Amino acid sequence: MPLTCVRDYRWRWLTGTTSLIALAFLNGCSGWVRAAAGPSFSMTGRTDRAGHSVAVDTVFTAKPKTWLNRATASLPVGFHFGLLGINSDSLKSIGWTTGIALYTPPRPLSGYFIAGTNGHVDSINGRATFGNLNPYVELGVAAQVGSRPEGSNHGFVVTLAVDSQLMVNNLAIVRDEPDKIDLLVGIKYGIGYEME
Repeated sequence: MPLTCVRDYRWRWLTGTTSLIALAFLNGCSGWVRAAAGPSFSMTGRTDRAGHSVAVDTVFTAKPKTWLNRATASLPVGFHFGLLGINSDSLKSIGWTTGIALYTPPRPLSGYFIAGTNGHVDSINGRATFGNLNPYVELGVAAQVGSRPEGSNHGFVVTLAVDSQLMVNNLAIVRDEPDKIDLLVGIKYGIGYEME
């Protein structure tokens, strides 16, 4: 195949994919945005890794009664994006979480599960490191706050979750330091706003 044909095919694929993603967002989304915080613990027994975590994230899917979702309810599968920060005596970390969420709107209470990856930039004992595509999971419950107006499901939600992430610290591996891998578990209390 001539090189010009390959470039043309790639360009058509890229513009087609971009158009599809743009149409999905213009079509409308339902889900929630949230801010959460809570304690974080190291499962390797490192007490200097016990600290606090904060997160800002969103879970969203195609809006009901649209061309991407012909049903009258939100899809039980959605996308998850978020920022996660961890602060302890020996570990300072900022991570970007991306994953798939299984959830239903809280009416008035529902469970959810998120699985994905975390890319993070860290400081361990004052030395910089990073990790990418490290596994991340979260299991929690969400509850709606107050009643919802007739015909609208917009309003506040509260969440309680347990999250876990395996952190592989690439530069620590290169430097042959002891803090190469850590398994962190956290408890997150959150408040968010739901839109449907």
